[in-house]
Amino acid sequence: MQLNTVTRSLLRSGELREYLKKSPVKGRVEGVASSSFPLIIAAVQSMDPRQTLVVTRNAQKMHDLAVDLGCFLEPHQVVTLSPLETLPYEFVSPPEKILRERVSALYCLLSGEPCVCVATVESIMRSVPNREFLLRKGITLTTGEDYPFDDIAETLVSYGYTREYRVESYGQFSVKGGILDIFLSARESPVRLDFFGDTLDSIREFDIESQISYRRIDAITIYPRRELILSKSERAALLSRIDEAIERGLDIP
Repeated sequence: MQLNTVTRSLLRSGELREYLKKSPVKGRVEGVASSSFPLIIAAVQSMDPRQTLVVTRNAQKMHDLAVDLGCFLEPHQVVTLSPLETLPYEFVSPPEKILRERVSALYCLLSGEPCVCVATVESIMRSVPNREFLLRKGITLTTGEDYPFDDIAETLVSYGYTREYRVESYGQFSVKGGILDIFLSARESPVRLDFFGDTLDSIREFDIESQISYRRIDAITIYPRRELILSKSERAALLSRIDEAIERGLDIP
């Protein structure tokens, strides 16, 4: 974000707007050095905030571009849809960092908020759960409302979070009396939920090192730790369909 003044200067000059108006194909920019791409993307995004998809050749190019874009845009405006780096039907879990980046990107896109999503050819070719499936998984908690405390902890476990004595990294949660600490996939800092009985009294972000809370927020939305998390009924329905497919003679890996 340190270079946002450069972006504003480019927009004030009017040259980019004039070029885009004259371009025979809407939004086409040609004949510039690749090092100019982050500045141009950021300028277009600032000129017309929307959800923008940028496709790169590979994961290294994707991360390099995302870092460069962070110099011109706010951190929450840039997300990366990383490739899983695993083959289909390969029973290996992708690295935790990749899972977090993908979940954060998918739910950022679902929110409808303007952002630049940087992806690779591989990551956009692989199927993801549909919009309705992902939205059903989101659980919004608002201060002042009543929620069954024990059910929230059970939901976190079913969503792939691990219960620890102390929250120290992404995907963990802890319970101490009426206090529930969670490090959610789509947040940069963990949050502390303070319950009085079943009433959510406050939500605060806290520092992972000192464990001291520092900022109040009104609401959070809990999303699964991974993009594909099935409930008991969904697993039962899937197994039923697999059994039917096997009976029809289909080869299931």
